[in-house]
Amino acid sequence: MSRSAEFSAPMRGRPADLAMLDLGAFDPTLKGKTVVGRVAGGGFVPYDDRAAIEASPLDRPLAWMRPEDLFFLQIQGSGVLTLPDGRRVRAAFAAHNGKTFFGIATPMRDQGLLSDGNTSGEAIRGWLAANRGPKADEIMRLNPRYVFFQTLPDDGRQATGAANVPLPAGRAIAVDPSQHAMGGLYWIDASAPKLAGAFPTYRRAVVALDTGGAIKGQVRADLYIGTGQAAGTEAGRVRHDLRLWRLVPQPPQ
Repeated sequence: MSRSAEFSAPMRGRPADLAMLDLGAFDPTLKGKTVVGRVAGGGFVPYDDRAAIEASPLDRPLAWMRPEDLFFLQIQGSGVLTLPDGRRVRAAFAAHNGKTFFGIATPMRDQGLLSDGNTSGEAIRGWLAANRGPKADEIMRLNPRYVFFQTLPDDGRQATGAANVPLPAGRAIAVDPSQHAMGGLYWIDASAPKLAGAFPTYRRAVVALDTGGAIKGQVRADLYIGTGQAAGTEAGRVRHDLRLWRLVPQPPQ
């Protein structure tokens, strides 16, 4: 795939200078905590934000994408690319720059770019595509988090989450790992949708199999809908009030 006016955003692999520092190696009370950065000036410094990365020299991109498609791929963490010759490859998560995720839906609404109740993923992607260039870049750079990828053969399976197992469509959730353990079984009751066109309720048993930069807090979850255009449209409309129960086996009485 080559660069064009439409496919102008490079999908980047993990940079050679990006490093993850295990803080637990320095302080046992910080076991499991890591920070992302690079070595510079004899010290360890935070890694660049989205704007700085996009302005940095480019070696060999893994692929060229529409800017808005790359932005959403970075939010989702993985996906499947269809190349001009018809081949399909998986874009798998490789690393991120350590910056906190910042959603662009609220500032787009506050700036009058999208109306209240119409800030679904579909609406955001449509606006970014219609305003491709400096205007859309400015909005996307409100989110400093940047994700790097690796390409793998497409095996036709569902995406693999943080638990390192394929995610069952409609039955897997991403959770905050500081609040919930991977593999936990939960019941979700999600209602009162905030976005137009959304399904009214999601009530079902699910398994915690993934994490996400935007998933923070005890009662916060992201339901994995699946792959394909229809699943992507549905997923972009999921913003519901959530009640979450952890299901724990009880010994027989």
